[in-house]
Amino acid sequence: NRCGVLIDYSVSAFIDAINKLKDNKEKYKTMAESISLLRKKYNWENESEKLIVLYKKLLE
Repeated sequence: NRCGVLIDYSVSAFIDAINKLKDNKEKYKTMAESISLLRKKYNWENESEKLIVLYKKLLE
């Protein structure tokens, strides 16, 4: 879904990843768009509705 970057658990890897995104505007734009779509799909309003449906099924 192109909304994140896997890096080693180190400060230098984090800095490298940030610099790569800074230097690659197209990748940054793609990631930002993917994150925006995911934010619309996975938010508390949508997830709470799913939980309510699940709880109602469990209580039947």
